[in-house]
Formats: sequence, structure tokens, C-alpha cells
Amino acid sequence: MTWHPLSTTDSVLATLREAIDALIDAGRVPPKGTVLEVGAGTGQLTVSLARRGLRVTAVEPGSRMAALLARKLSHFPNCAVMTATFEEASIEPGTFDLVTSATAFHWVDETRRFSLAAAALHKTGALALLRNDHVASSASAAYYRGVRPIYERYAPKLAQGFHLRAADKTPGFVKKIKASGIFHVRAERRFT
Repeated sequence: MTWHPLSTTDSVLATLREAIDALIDAGRVPPKGTVLEVGAGTGQLTVSLARRGLRVTAVEPGSRMAALLARKLSHFPNCAVMTATFEEASIEPGTFDLVTSATAFHWVDETRRFSLAAAALHKTGALALLRNDHVASSASAAYYRGVRPIYERYAPKLAQGFHLRAADKTPGFVKKIKASGIFHVRAERRFT
């Protein structure tokens, strides 16, 4: 028997699948459930949700990214793309099992994001957020040493005091979710 180790791409995809499974489980999304994705971008999460048979409405403000996503979703008739910000999108209240966002929820107006998500959900619906954080590791050290001069030259404010956190020191969403007073935290998971 020959053993083949997972390539970096394979392990990243396996971790993404595991994170999406956890998101669906924590959100208690039923089979063929309805999902509103905020800031869908080019659809890495969206397509994964659609492949699981979920009915996804993807909200994406960038017209070019929304068009690309619409093409990717053309094989999934129960999915739709809205070209709008979450704040401007015309969303029927109380219609979704899950509101989710992958590394985009922070772009939504912080005074409205949780109330907008709550309004879109039906009574037993859930908010489930994903975020990709770059963390300190031996694998990332050389990359960040290499890009630091670029940040210092073109985005000096971002470079000031920049350091990567340890994986267990990333802030997550718990504090902000609790502070909203709208949602209760059911679970928080971290994947590396």
C-alpha cells in the first residue's frame, strides 16, 4: 500500500469542508434549508453550500464578483445572487434558516449588521460566521518578512505595529456577538 500525504491544497480544502460542516451543524440548517450569505465574493463558501443542496441567496456588492458568482451558480437553480450591500439589499424578513458570512461581515455597518441578520432569519434561524485569520507560524514567517517592506511603502498605517497573533489568540466573534444583545453564542470553533 502506498501512502500519499495531503498536499497543502488538499489539506486546506479538507479544513474548509470541515469548517462548512461545522457551520451547517452549529446553525442547525435542515436539508434543503435556506441560507443568506453576506459578502459572497466569488463564491468559495456559496458553491460549497449549494453543492450540499442548500438554497442560497448570495449578497455581493461588487458587480464583477457577483456576475462571476452567478455564472458559478448557474447549475444550481435554487440559488440566487443579489448585487447589493447587505444594508441596501431587499431581503424578505423572517425567511432564512441561516445567515452566514465568510470573512466579510466586518464590512457591514457595525451598528446594523446584527439587527439586519436577525431580521432576515425565521424564529429558529441562526447566524454563523467564518473568518480567515493569518496567524503566526513557522510556515508564515518568511512570507510576512517578505511583504513587510511592501506594506511599509504602500500602506504604512497597516504596517505600524503589525504582528501576527498566535492561533489561540485570534479574537473570534464571541465578544461582538454577545455585545449585540441580539444573538446568543451556541458554539465557536477554530480550524488550522
